[in-house]
Amino acid sequence: MLTPTQRRQQAIAITKNPKISGSARVVAEKIVGIMDEQFVRMAGYLGQPSPAGDYQQAEISGPGILALIKPVGDQCNLRCRYCFNKPFQASEVMPEAILEKIVKEVLETSPVGNFTLHGGEPTLAGLGFFQKLIDLQQRYARPGQEVKNSVVTNATLLNEDWAKFLSIHKFGVGISIDGPPEVHDKNRVYPDGCGSMERVLEGIRTLQAHGITPGVLSVVGCPPATSPQNLYDYFISIGIRQWRSKICRTKENDGGYGQYIEGLFETWCERGGNANIIFIEEVLRGLSGYRTRTCWMSGACQRLIGFEPDGVVSPCCEMSLDPQYHFGNIASSSLRDLLEGSAAKTFWAEKKKGDDNHCHGCEWGFLCKGGCTYQRIQYGGEVSGRDYLCDVYKDSFSRLAERIDSFLNQDFIQERDVFEESPVKCLLAGNL
Repeated sequence: MLTPTQRRQQAIAITKNPKISGSARVVAEKIVGIMDEQFVRMAGYLGQPSPAGDYQQAEISGPGILALIKPVGDQCNLRCRYCFNKPFQASEVMPEAILEKIVKEVLETSPVGNFTLHGGEPTLAGLGFFQKLIDLQQRYARPGQEVKNSVVTNATLLNEDWAKFLSIHKFGVGISIDGPPEVHDKNRVYPDGCGSMERVLEGIRTLQAHGITPGVLSVVGCPPATSPQNLYDYFISIGIRQWRSKICRTKENDGGYGQYIEGLFETWCERGGNANIIFIEEVLRGLSGYRTRTCWMSGACQRLIGFEPDGVVSPCCEMSLDPQYHFGNIASSSLRDLLEGSAAKTFWAEKKKGDDNHCHGCEWGFLCKGGCTYQRIQYGGEVSGRDYLCDVYKDSFSRLAERIDSFLNQDFIQERDVFEESPVKCLLAGNL
């Protein structure tokens, strides 16, 4: 395998050579784009001018807390066949007093206010709840404090009013779609068994009409499934340019994930790299020596804090399903006390034990950071256990690394003038 420095240097060399095209150029340009993002950050430290372009993307690995708020708990208007929550369990909308305490204490505790509303289906809380969130943020944010909002939704309830509000307040929007209608409508269904794709597409078109380009969370591997090529082409056809293909949480469907991701990578290269597939981008980022950004691949699990409608606080939001992993309730305790309390300390100590027991010396540890804590619990029953997808991810990483290095590992003469753009860029390439 190439080293991260070699990958960065080869990527720059390829982009400088007009004779190189195809998959090698697609991979190289993506790595150079990742380097540009790092250049923006380092330029700020060194006082260098930043290149033109919008590189400001929300990162889970950024500073502070990411507050995962479930306005109606797990309640949902759909009954997805593989859902591990309890969407049928009705819940009251989070009281304004609980929401106010969450917003106030997150903004007091965290340098940047990151809020994500999800569930269940968070739009069941109504636009009024979302407006209360904005009002409270405006009340409690410190001068100059950055506040970011996003919502994860099935999009079936979105309309003009929702799209206008989300656009005005610059919400990031993530939508759950599993592929073309013939696939999506088999699993993401209403209580009467009817598929939801028609309404999802109406919601997407409404968002797009208001200048919002949503990202997508796609569950792959649950029958029926579509091919990587069909998934890719369908998303592009409906205007989706960024998505995460997430493995279906059933053990019998895990084996083909690495092959599926490899198929997506091949399609991405063949189509000219005109989309951001989160897993592939994260692997490219890690293999190039940079910090990954998704929750489980960044090692930032401890930053994700879940809030239930009744004020229960838990690590992430997945662990809210089991009271033994609750840190306490923000209605009766301060957020700082909960995050520094005995329940939280025990939980994170157990996670570290799992990292030490299962990940020490693993060649892929720099990419997965021990995997998803919830997936340790889901099948093993212990925070200190092993992510049940460990072998699946190792297979996926090795497949992608082999393909990426095969494109980059070409016989180029490294000339120093390749790195003349700036001392900072030269440093990032590993050529100083």
